[in-house]
Amino acid sequence: MKAFGKVLKFELSNYFQSKGYMITTFLVALLVAVVMFIPTIIQAFDDGEEPSGNIEIVEDSGDIIEEDIVGEDGSVEDVETPIEYDELYLLYDPQNLVDDLSALKMHFFADWEEVSSESEIEERVNSGEAEGGFVLKSEYEATFYALQIPMTDYRADRFENVFVQMNRVKAFEEMGLDEDAIWNIDAYYNAYMDIESVALEKDGTMGFVYAYVLIFILYFMILMYGNMISTSVTTEKSSRTIEVLVTSTSTNALLCGKVIAGTIASVFQTGIIMGAGVVSYMINKPAWNSLINIDIAIPTNLLITFALFGTMGYIFYAFLFGMLGALVSKTEDISKSTSPLLMIFIIVFIVTMYSLMIPDSIWMKVMSYLPFSSCNAMLARVAVGNVEFWEVALSFGVLVVSNIVVAWVAAKIYRMTTLMYGNPISLKTAFKMIKKNKN
Repeated sequence: MKAFGKVLKFELSNYFQSKGYMITTFLVALLVAVVMFIPTIIQAFDDGEEPSGNIEIVEDSGDIIEEDIVGEDGSVEDVETPIEYDELYLLYDPQNLVDDLSALKMHFFADWEEVSSESEIEERVNSGEAEGGFVLKSEYEATFYALQIPMTDYRADRFENVFVQMNRVKAFEEMGLDEDAIWNIDAYYNAYMDIESVALEKDGTMGFVYAYVLIFILYFMILMYGNMISTSVTTEKSSRTIEVLVTSTSTNALLCGKVIAGTIASVFQTGIIMGAGVVSYMINKPAWNSLINIDIAIPTNLLITFALFGTMGYIFYAFLFGMLGALVSKTEDISKSTSPLLMIFIIVFIVTMYSLMIPDSIWMKVMSYLPFSSCNAMLARVAVGNVEFWEVALSFGVLVVSNIVVAWVAAKIYRMTTLMYGNPISLKTAFKMIKKNKN
């Protein structure tokens, strides 16, 4: 343990005393902060002109479909057929701002019912009786409730358009204005609503964003620092430094020290950069609202999942990179040795990103239990899918056991190949050597 502490301290000092590492960290953090300030800078030079828009006014329709039925004698008869809706939406309108629900029924092609309280909407949506519900707080504000709100959900926008149209027409009729005069009424012509969408189970849109960002962070951490660990191992062999190191400490302490030091350095660098981005965004959030409106409120369960699976997944790949770096003695051979592992990780990343819209698919469930992919797949399922606690616990247990096995194998290979120079050693040959030594 004492030897491991010395190696860890030495490796960390190499990172934090490196000018390249520190300069890169703070320059990238500064660049991210500057990007977050761009909308504020643009607004400072903006002339303040408001964009114009146009929303088509539609006429209300009821629950009747008029059809032309042609008889056997060629006569045409108008037949009114009642509409049967498959979905139900609820509306709580304490100020009686909506006189007629027919326009909402037509645009949603669903039945609508007025209720007496906001809590009734939550209760009936939770029970599955209704697809969703709107609480109309004023002419310019409402809240939308649904069990889940996918990224491609436009129900809140549709409600806004329909209500604004109805409200505009009613206002113009009260003013005695005709349709040609409405464009001169700026207050209604540019009307909009601020609708807060509340997912009673899980917000699919924000979950998608959180998963996308967190998986990307883990992706770059593993790619950047995994190669750095393998390069560090190979450099020590090529410079014969390893011959001095193995005489003063164990190879197990050397490899584990490198992996843990790389983990700490990567978390520090990523934390500085992301912290600069988050703080800068929060300062400039009002300026970003027209383009990006994100509440930095990552759910606790998702943060815990990222911390556990991200850390263990990173260490899993770090040991593999260290092991593959020990198989070669020249830095120019590193890419050849690590390319299969890189290909596996990139494929896992692409499949996970592609499957964010279908997180509960069969392949995502399988990937969430494989050590090579669970750090990405389980994170995606927790963020935007439906996953039970036992599934998360089982997946994490498999990942922990896999880390122990990989660390043991990597230490064995690292110890055996420490003083081997010349041509790269294949992984197959390394396993044969382990088996031979064991016998």
